[in-house]
Amino acid sequence: CEVGGGNVAEAQQWLADRYKGRFMVWNLIADISETSFDNQVQYTKYDPRETPKLEDLLRLCYSMRSWLDCDEDNVAAVVTDGSPLLLSWSVLLLGSFLVYTSNGDVTIPSVFGTIHNARRVASG
Repeated sequence: CEVGGGNVAEAQQWLADRYKGRFMVWNLIADISETSFDNQVQYTKYDPRETPKLEDLLRLCYSMRSWLDCDEDNVAAVVTDGSPLLLSWSVLLLGSFLVYTSNGDVTIPSVFGTIHNARRVASG
């Protein structure tokens, strides 16, 4: 979800309307309240201005995978404010997750196509 202009309430409502009780948010925005998104928020606690360490990406991927494996109806959402820096971080995280969960048959165009489609759905 892209929360451009700080519109956290809109993203929160979008997720609640579509996935009530089945979503978990991995937050890339520093100033989101702990009660946002029905307390379904995982904080990354990483400085997006620094290159993430592989172990940090793996930890996030493992966390997302664990949530999704709990129930086939669960949804994982990465929330960003739409700034170029955080969008880059979200692309890196989502691309890493797709590779992490694949059986080695992921190509770069498929990774970015999937991310683009996810962004288009979230903003539509």
